[in-house]
Amino acid sequence: MLLYVQPSLIGTGVGRTLLNAVNTHAAARGFGTLLLWVFRNNFRARRFYELAGYSADGAVQVDEYDGVLLSEVRYQRTVPDVI
Repeated sequence: MLLYVQPSLIGTGVGRTLLNAVNTHAAARGFGTLLLWVFRNNFRARRFYELAGYSADGAVQVDEYDGVLLSEVRYQRTVPDVI
């Protein structure tokens, strides 16, 4: 899954609504933990996920996108029984 919000909609709650839907979907299906990857230098997105209860767990990977190497940090969150 990828979660991107049009820049003009950042701060309107659209991203939070989408992420809450993912969390609710995961909880309904009995998932215990959610993992996601975010670009290391995307501090706005990292803050967004941190405010949503995700924490960096120390894992890092480098992926190539159109010939450019980009570093990503893994975040995780325990899925509550009831959202």
